[in-house]
Amino acid sequence: MRRGRGRRRTAWLLAAGVLLSTALLAADLARPASRQITARAALRTIGWYQATLSPRFGGQCRFSPTCSVYARAVIERHGALAGGWMTMSRIARCGPWTKAGTVDPPR
Repeated sequence: MRRGRGRRRTAWLLAAGVLLSTALLAADLARPASRQITARAALRTIGWYQATLSPRFGGQCRFSPTCSVYARAVIERHGALAGGWMTMSRIARCGPWTKAGTVDPPR
């Protein structure tokens, strides 16, 4: 019997944590792009990628500007959610069907 109560308590704590995390994320995404914690985290990650990995794999992007430059610009302008979606849709368009040197400026 005691074992069941522990599982219920764990389930309630997990549900409360998910609800709290969702509420905090929603509150963060409702802020202007320049004040979003999630946008700042994404921009730091992009900066890290540009400083460390991009020089090793660079020169392979089919788009101009590169996808990481595009991602930085749209996240700064539109925030983490909309900018992230725009970045992912651009990455999804990348492939052998896309002509190298395609100009696609950030919107």
